[in-house]
Amino acid sequence: MKALLFRVLVMLTWAVIAVSQPQIAYPCKDFKLNGKFGYAATGLVPQILQGGTIRYDATSSIGIVTYDGNGHVAAQTGVQFRGKYSSSDLVGTYSVTEQCVGEAVFKDAQGNEITHWHFIVVDSGREIDTIALWPRNQQQQIPNFSLVYIQRGLTQTSDFRGK
Repeated sequence: MKALLFRVLVMLTWAVIAVSQPQIAYPCKDFKLNGKFGYAATGLVPQILQGGTIRYDATSSIGIVTYDGNGHVAAQTGVQFRGKYSSSDLVGTYSVTEQCVGEAVFKDAQGNEITHWHFIVVDSGREIDTIALWPRNQQQQIPNFSLVYIQRGLTQTSDFRGK
């Protein structure tokens, strides 16, 4: 009888401990990234020259990125590189984890990856800190490179229910 009582007390103690453990709060558990964000970025693009020497050319970029809340993203971008300005429209898909970490992949019409973004949503969904990676460009002898973007809400309507 004492052994049974002891087992019941141990089980109750463990049950109380398990229930009283703090629950982890995931700030982006029910998050819907939905809205327009503007960004500006500068960086250096490496170029492999004859003989294997690497030269770094300055580049800058501006744009507006729109997240639809359902995993689709569109970006209107302008890029200055080697004294020339060009603009383009990108479309892709994105996802965000419960921990507010996300990624977006942009592809061309043939399904080739143009750029891959890794980001974290901060400031209750008002800002997105982003690293944009570009794959190697064999034709222009440009190796992989990245730029850091900070996307700030414009007509930001992100549904940040985790706050």
